[in-house]
Amino acid sequence: MNNKKRNTTGALTGLGALALAAGLVQADQPVKTHYFSFAQKVAAKQEDNIRDIRVVINGDQSDGRQSILESYWKPAFTVPPHFHKKHAETFLILSGHVEWTIGGETHVVGPGDAVYIPPNTVHSVKVVGKEDMHSIMIQEPGGYENISNYDASFTAEQKKDPKLMKQLNDLADFHQVEPEKAK
Repeated sequence: MNNKKRNTTGALTGLGALALAAGLVQADQPVKTHYFSFAQKVAAKQEDNIRDIRVVINGDQSDGRQSILESYWKPAFTVPPHFHKKHAETFLILSGHVEWTIGGETHVVGPGDAVYIPPNTVHSVKVVGKEDMHSIMIQEPGGYENISNYDASFTAEQKKDPKLMKQLNDLADFHQVEPEKAK
C-alpha cells in the first residue's frame, strides 16, 4: 500500500472513530452516504392548523444530522414567542405568506424566501392572509419526527395536564417566552 492510500485510509478510520465517540453513529451501523425520498412513498399526517406534514428525510436516514419536513400551515396557524436550546430551524417558503418575528425583527416572507433560526433565538410565527403557507423545514440536528410521534400518542384530554405539557415541551426543545420578554 502506498503512503497516499495509507494516509487516506487512516484519516477515514479516524473520522469514523470520532463519529462513533461523538455518538453520531452506532458501532453496529454503517455511516449512510445518501438517501432517496420519493413523495408518493411518504405518508402525510395532520396536526392542529397544519395539514399534510410529510417527513421527507428523518433523523435516522441522515444519521441524526437533520430532519426535513414539508407541510401546509393553515391561515389560523400561529406559534407564540419561543426558542430552542438544542436545534436550529430553516424554512423555505414555497407558497403563501407568513410573518416571522425573530430576535425582535419582523418580516412577512413569501414564495422563494427563506428563514434561518439558530438555537437560543426567540421567534414567533403566524400565517398571513387566507391561503395556506406551504414550506420545507430543515431541523438540525434531526429527530423532529420522533418527538412529534410521541406527542401524538397522547389524547387532547391528557394534554390538558400542565405537567405532561411541560414534559412534552421540554422533550421537543420548545421553550415558550412571555410576550413582553420576547422583545
